[in-house]
Amino acid sequence: MAEIREKGTVIEGVLEGLLAAACGGGAPRDDRLSSLTQAQWESLWDLARLHQVEALVLGELAARGIHPPEAVQTGLAAYEKETELRFYTLFSLTSYAAFLLRRAGLPFYVLKGVSLCALYPHPERRLMSDVDLYVPGEENWLSACRVLHENGFVLEHPSVLTARRGAKDKPFYTYYHMECRYAMRGGMRTLELHRKPSADLPDSAAERRVREIFSLLPGADACRLFGVDLPVLPVQAFAFSLVLHMTQHFLFAGFGLRLLCDWTVFLRRHGCALGAPFLSFVRETGLDRFTAAVTRLCAAHLGLREEEVPWLGLLQAPRPEGMERLWADILAGGDFGKGEKGRMLLPAGGGRLHAYLSALQLQASRRYPGANRIVPLRPLLWCGAAWMFLRGNRKERGVHAAEVFRSAGSRRKLLTDLALFEKARPERGPES
Repeated sequence: MAEIREKGTVIEGVLEGLLAAACGGGAPRDDRLSSLTQAQWESLWDLARLHQVEALVLGELAARGIHPPEAVQTGLAAYEKETELRFYTLFSLTSYAAFLLRRAGLPFYVLKGVSLCALYPHPERRLMSDVDLYVPGEENWLSACRVLHENGFVLEHPSVLTARRGAKDKPFYTYYHMECRYAMRGGMRTLELHRKPSADLPDSAAERRVREIFSLLPGADACRLFGVDLPVLPVQAFAFSLVLHMTQHFLFAGFGLRLLCDWTVFLRRHGCALGAPFLSFVRETGLDRFTAAVTRLCAAHLGLREEEVPWLGLLQAPRPEGMERLWADILAGGDFGKGEKGRMLLPAGGGRLHAYLSALQLQASRRYPGANRIVPLRPLLWCGAAWMFLRGNRKERGVHAAEVFRSAGSRRKLLTDLALFEKARPERGPES
């Protein structure tokens, strides 16, 4: 990645322009594209690959009649075709799962995935890796597990199908979603069945408020794509779920330009509809400064216009140096922090020890969903989760524990910049 950073001024600017256009911004002609050297083309492609936006870039280049050098273009057409095939495969899987849950009379919402692809000018160019469905209510969620299992899906933890639960029992499965795999196109495709829209926040007060917000949803909005109607979260909650999704990844390894593109296309379509409910959601959970920061980055780098987000001035943003640190963190880390090996987590909430224990509890809840219900066992489960986490990273990615802690320590400054989970003083926002 050294070459990418060395040529960052030109290459990053070119990539920003292409992505702004791919997000519906109608970016003007960029004369720099015609003068890029082969090395710069390779750097542009490396940066696009790091952020998992290759198909968006390829589509914009094709629309402008620009073709990279032949040496760079090798494999690009095949990649673009594979991205489109993956989109249509996962769109089919989404539609099939939606049919099954509707037939069973279960409430559900499509999260991310298809609901975001539908906002792009060319939905098939937005990379999809899996399907996310949210089923509210514990009994509804367990019923959805059974429905999917009975129709060919392989559950990550099939023990939920036979778990005995009394009315006052805690949920047997405590992680926020379960992976359900289904055979399609010669491989296994993943559907994540959510008990809640996002992972637990490390701040307990913020997490309680998140649960309250999603327990009071007024109903579902509709997303129509290729003649198929799919239920999605109401627009205020939809926006909040995207903020939570960015926060979730930011607190682990980080997120890249792909999530910023998602936020940009969402705000282009729905930004003017956001009002007091959304602003109260981000303020009451201490995510207002984070929301302001990522939205301002979309405006500065991806062509989002001020008139598309009339409420933005009501949220306090970090200082300029904090914005620069966040932008640098996004660019360097790439999609889910893949640009830096040591990025695994960014503990937040309380003191440093409390923050790391919260991160371990999150890992334990996923690895040991049954045993995690027994509180006295949790210290042992934390040790097991820590051992598996560090051993797996060293064995599979060649990352040592010292690198993980060093990366987390250097990124903690961002927590101060963004004032995560610090509640803002209430201000009056625009009416919804």
